[in-house]
Amino acid sequence: MTLNDLAASLHQKSGFGGARLEAITFAAAIGMSRYAGAEHQTYFKQRFAETIEKLSSSDALDVVGFVAKEAGIQPSPSGFDTI
Repeated sequence: MTLNDLAASLHQKSGFGGARLEAITFAAAIGMSRYAGAEHQTYFKQRFAETIEKLSSSDALDVVGFVAKEAGIQPSPSGFDTI
């Protein structure tokens, strides 16, 4: 699967385009790159960080929310994260 194939698939799932699509594509590539070696992981982590830094706060939250949902991560119950 190429990055273009991955981006097309993620676009269909998320409805994102532009920088948000680029960010989730690099996030997915990080997970896939664990089989390709450390240099690939480093590259995709760097590209994800660069991309997420360019997003507005709300777009970054959209990206993080989508990635978390796809990874099966649920938000903590209300009041659970307080001490």
